[in-house]
Amino acid sequence: MNKINIVGLGPGNPDYILPEVTKIIKKSDILIGGKRNLESVDTKSKKTIEITNNLSEILEFIKKNIDNRQITIVASGDIGFCSILGFLKKHFDTDNFNIVPGISVFQYFFAKIGKTYEDAFLGSLHGKDFDLLEKLTQYKKIFLLTDEKHSYKYIAKILCDNNLSEKIIYLGANLSYPDETIIKEKAKYILDKDFSFKLYAVIIDDE
Repeated sequence: MNKINIVGLGPGNPDYILPEVTKIIKKSDILIGGKRNLESVDTKSKKTIEITNNLSEILEFIKKNIDNRQITIVASGDIGFCSILGFLKKHFDTDNFNIVPGISVFQYFFAKIGKTYEDAFLGSLHGKDFDLLEKLTQYKKIFLLTDEKHSYKYIAKILCDNNLSEKIIYLGANLSYPDETIIKEKAKYILDKDFSFKLYAVIIDDE
């Protein structure tokens, strides 16, 4: 049985894709990934499968084809952080994987604002809730991947409602792309602002 390649593409811009990842993609017969991820790599002469709400079908496809095809799953960021790896580990032994991490979005974002993250909480609000106030008592900085429900306004409101309106919020959208946007503002000022981007990363700091 061939190993399933699972590779991280970095924060988004193809310039940040590691050389080892490029080599694996070049040798692959089949590429599986989200629409934007597939658009970031060379898919010429390869079968591509876009991930939507079809994980069960993709799982069956991999099981049927992995013995005689080189299959690579391309994911954004770092495979070890909020990625498809968690799902795949429920269905395959770890020995069946060849994993190559990429530069994570939190690495990129912290670097862009000139801060370290050894004292930060790293998490995601994609489809879930957690106690933000508790994390703020435990960590100096908080990095969050957000979604439409748990937006920057959702985060800013929690801060303002709990006498934390002076906290600094960094918003990062389209990170690493030409239209990258990074905004720094206090929670009390960001609450009333409207931005056009939908998906972004947030860093909360005491600065």
